[in-house]
Amino acid sequence: MKSIGKKFVIPLLFCCSALAFSETVFRSPEEAATFAVSNSKEYRLKKLHVEASYKAARLALQEFLPSLNASFSENDAIKIGGADSHSKSLQFSVRQVVGDGGKRIVAYKMNKTDAYYAVKTYEQELQAFQSSVINQYFVCLRQQEIIKIKSDLEKNAATQLEIIKEEYRLGLALENDYLEYLISFRKIQNDKKKAERELRKQMRILKSIIDMAPDEELHLENALVGGTDIPYLEPHIADLWRMTDERNPAIKKAEAALQYAEQRYKYTKLFFLPEVTVEGGVSFSGTAYPLNKPSYSLKLSLNFQNVPFVPMTVGNGYGFNKKQLVGLDNSLSAGIVPDTNYFIKHTVDKIALEREGEQLRLQKNAVHEQLFEKAAAYDDGKDSIARISESISLRERRLTVSAEQVEKGEMKRIDYLAELMELAEEKVNRIAAETAVQAALRDIEIVLCVPFGGLQKCF
Repeated sequence: MKSIGKKFVIPLLFCCSALAFSETVFRSPEEAATFAVSNSKEYRLKKLHVEASYKAARLALQEFLPSLNASFSENDAIKIGGADSHSKSLQFSVRQVVGDGGKRIVAYKMNKTDAYYAVKTYEQELQAFQSSVINQYFVCLRQQEIIKIKSDLEKNAATQLEIIKEEYRLGLALENDYLEYLISFRKIQNDKKKAERELRKQMRILKSIIDMAPDEELHLENALVGGTDIPYLEPHIADLWRMTDERNPAIKKAEAALQYAEQRYKYTKLFFLPEVTVEGGVSFSGTAYPLNKPSYSLKLSLNFQNVPFVPMTVGNGYGFNKKQLVGLDNSLSAGIVPDTNYFIKHTVDKIALEREGEQLRLQKNAVHEQLFEKAAAYDDGKDSIARISESISLRERRLTVSAEQVEKGEMKRIDYLAELMELAEEKVNRIAAETAVQAALRDIEIVLCVPFGGLQKCF
């Protein structure tokens, strides 16, 4: 029995230990971004909200549909000294607005457009969130590379430290040189520890963004950043601005707002454009059930609400039964409305229209300026990568010469260590420049509303 128990306990302990040391592995920053989106309740709820709002705006057709009305009345009157009276009536009516100069259509299109660009704005925000995850992923990878560079520097410096220590022991090196080298070596060790601490901090930030537990193990596989085939963007800034005007939701929404404001302002100036309404009905009346004497009605109404000071309604109605016309109704109602602010409101509406145009201009300028800044950052980053890469090559060649000088005693080891530290710093700067270029590209693609990598296709 004991041997059987061991057979079950050992595999169980192995499985538990495997679960305890399990970790999440991301093979690329895009995979981390996808995980973050699927794990984000906030963006999932935002998506449901904007999609539901857009669907509601598209189906908001109640203003164009006829309104139905039904009414029933029953009246029993008791008369002392006379005959009692009984009356019953049942009425059905349908009212339909035939035309109002396009006012309802403009309102419907405006609401639908606002809901549509709310969806596009959400997509842009989601893309920005994905970019923040990718940026943080590369920050962690960059920090890993920094640790690797500093570890190599520490290893090389430790080798030289042993040599200068032995030279000092044999009296071939001054104590001051040895102590100065030892101080620099301790600084290298301290910088490495700071880099390792910074990596743990950046990993916690990444876990927070993608909604992972702080104590959960996370492994990031290295993703090559490299260069890009996209040319310098400043010479193409006019084309990028044109693409932005055609695709950016903030600009398109401002354009739509100006267009609808112009249509609404135009409608307020159409004083004698009425709202045309047709209403038809059927009624049944009698003293007892069943009510089998139907009568029909049809009425046309013209409502002139845009007429200043004296709005009026004109109606023309007909009543008939199955055989003949039994009634004709012509009506006119008007009221005097002492609107003392009429001309001021007209001026305010005109100013509001001009403000919509100015808002569109300012929105375009803001987006264009943002795009120019990102394009300049991209171009500057490409220049920095080229200069830093050349500097690294030159420094590596100089280190080869310096190593020979150190062996010949023509150069101090502390000076050689300084060159090693400078080379390590340049490598760190190149990694930072490469990630900054990729971040600038993603920012530009967000402004242009194209998928990540889509700018490459544009060129």
